[in-house]
Amino acid sequence: MENSQANLFVALKLMRLAKPSLSSRISFSSSEKSDFHFNESCDYLQNTNDFLVFPQNFGNIFLGENLSCFICVQKNNFDDQIRSVSVTCELQCNSNKSKPVPVNINNMDLIDSKIVNDIIHIKLLETGNYGLVFTVNYISPSGEPLNIRKFFRFIVLKPLDVQTNFQNVKGENEVLMELLVKNISPHVISLETVMFKPNEKYLSVPLNRTTEGESVFCSFKKLPPESSCQFLYSLKSVG
Repeated sequence: MENSQANLFVALKLMRLAKPSLSSRISFSSSEKSDFHFNESCDYLQNTNDFLVFPQNFGNIFLGENLSCFICVQKNNFDDQIRSVSVTCELQCNSNKSKPVPVNINNMDLIDSKIVNDIIHIKLLETGNYGLVFTVNYISPSGEPLNIRKFFRFIVLKPLDVQTNFQNVKGENEVLMELLVKNISPHVISLETVMFKPNEKYLSVPLNRTTEGESVFCSFKKLPPESSCQFLYSLKSVG
């Protein structure tokens, strides 16, 4: 898939840019010479000073996330003069369809500088297997047009599982809907907003708070792995 001769002149490298994640459990340890002698496991923290964990590898990608990557094309020999470096990228989806991803590396020369780079952003709207296909075209020091191709594969997973349960209210034109949201990812998830929009033929009334405005279910918005949060709505037909 890659031109072996082209590999002697340039190399393509990719690094995912990701924010640190909330840690569900974290341990501290210290040497005997240190003044810091704490060695405990911290349970799920519900306040704002939770511990953050920096990503150690490419990691999992979850539905709705933006995939941000740092792309770098570098020449392997600093004395080489590489000209007309251009990078194209395609995103391959489950349906075997591909779409172009904009990359701002076009017709650049590697003469005084050793590298050219750019950052790409991709919105992922479906779960399943994906692939990024990069093609680097350039002109070698001898004037020969060359190219290399590289493939990067990853999986997009669902972070949440949503289940519903309906029950008719006897003698009333009303249906109660119970909504169960479960965190099926390995990370703590922060629930910012949960909204339910019914069909236009129905009117939805949330039953999740008391008259004082307090939640009748959970008092926190952080959902640890394998934990669930419950919501209740009243549905009435319009007309």
